[in-house]
Amino acid sequence: MARTVIEKNSRESIVVSETEYKGNKYVDVRVFYKDADGSLKPTRKGVSLRPEKVAELRDALSAFVDDSVELVS
Repeated sequence: MARTVIEKNSRESIVVSETEYKGNKYVDVRVFYKDADGSLKPTRKGVSLRPEKVAELRDALSAFVDDSVELVS
């Protein structure tokens, strides 16, 4: 399954991954922390979406980025 890791800070990362629960597929966006060994472990902070909702989330994030760029300009 696909997995993308975005470093948030020295202790945490945002992990985007494909998951399956009770036979249903989801896209999971979750905060992970580094344990004592440096391995990433999931937290409760996050959201799981059905794949058909990912485009809607992408559009919302894109609009936010566009609005932020206008504020800076």
